[in-house]
Amino acid sequence: MKKHPLLFILFLVYTMANAQQEISRAYDTEASAMFAPLNKTLIPHGILLDFGMEFTNLKAYNGRLTDSTIVDAPTLKNIYNTLFSSRIINTTTGLVNPNSYESNWNRERTAGVISVSGLYFKYASLINDAINLNKINFVNNQFSDKYINNVWQNPYQEFETFAMTPAINTYEGLDFMVKIPSSIFYSNFQSSVQSIQVDFGNGGGYITVPFNQNIAVRYSNEGIKVWKYKLNLTNGTSLLSQSRIKLIQGFVHVPWGNR
Repeated sequence: MKKHPLLFILFLVYTMANAQQEISRAYDTEASAMFAPLNKTLIPHGILLDFGMEFTNLKAYNGRLTDSTIVDAPTLKNIYNTLFSSRIINTTTGLVNPNSYESNWNRERTAGVISVSGLYFKYASLINDAINLNKINFVNNQFSDKYINNVWQNPYQEFETFAMTPAINTYEGLDFMVKIPSSIFYSNFQSSVQSIQVDFGNGGGYITVPFNQNIAVRYSNEGIKVWKYKLNLTNGTSLLSQSRIKLIQGFVHVPWGNR
């Protein structure tokens, strides 16, 4: 289901303001009141997209590769912030305060090592036209659960999102280490993650990159490289994501005697 017009208008008005903290508080107050009557325990995974502020098109990052879903650091943060703001239950697992997210990522930056952050979440959204389909009530600007003959009508549809990227988009050098620190891979279904594989676009194909291990990556030439990530789940399915990084040939020192 698309955003309710009132929420959409509220979002437009507030995004024209400059005080972001006040924006967040005002939006949260309005959204909390609008969804207050719902039984939150019935909302899958405690994350409802309609409740949050959409900083990006979350549903586009669904584990399938398209030209329009290349992930960089700002995009990953927008995906994360969308999920964080959509928490309709504050005890939802796998999410930390965005300030902590930023601090954790900065802490993992090491010379000669490119750290990759990522996320995998399951979340819910109201189905399209849920009100007219008699799946949910909307009275006095508030949503409430719909029951027909004492049977709850499920208005929710479940989705999943997967995205990965390094913090940088340019690196000087063709020989370096890559690491996926577990401290900056966020998920509300961590137990479903079997492995992560990365195709670095250097002819080596997909290789398994375990958490917290440095993997040597080498290239024979500079340029823009597409990194493709494959999240393998314990149920046998896989999700894909991709990012780009520009590699620049670093200065190569030639001993004076060999010139």
